[in-house]
Amino acid sequence: WKIAGLAFCAALFAMAVAVPVLVLGYWLTVGSDSDPARSTLAEAIYGSISASGYAALLAVALALPIAYLAVRRPGRAARAIESVATAGFALPGVVVALGLVYFATRFAGVIYQTVLLLVLAYVIRFLPQAVGAAQFQKRLLKVKGRKSEGEKNNDKRKTFHHKGHKGHEVFRFFF
Repeated sequence: WKIAGLAFCAALFAMAVAVPVLVLGYWLTVGSDSDPARSTLAEAIYGSISASGYAALLAVALALPIAYLAVRRPGRAARAIESVATAGFALPGVVVALGLVYFATRFAGVIYQTVLLLVLAYVIRFLPQAVGAAQFQKRLLKVKGRKSEGEKNNDKRKTFHHKGHKGHEVFRFFF
């Protein structure tokens, strides 16, 4: 039964993953034999990757101060800022998209159908995850940085610095 089960899993994987990938690859090579179609595809891939990269950078840049406030300076203002940042969880993507399109066409026509509007939509949707990841990192560092009773006089360790922590860890989580 072990071989039959393995064969079943392999067949299921082939039908679920390999066949669609192979069909898309076939359509990509046969369906577009002309060079302009391939250059258009390359431009689309580059545009998608660059827009998501800009959004990841902006989300992390906005999340780090919010997470710092929430972990290091807890209070009413920090909770309010964190609540606004996590509103993206409560909003469906279609609502965010339609709201941004309405805003852009009504009040900011200059950014309508631009990468900036797309990046703003990405940031609204993924800022809560960035804040959560940054809070996790900062809480971990806060716990690791506490001094024990025997280390009260040892000022070499700092609360926010430990071996292995880099600022790009939160960025890596999203990109």
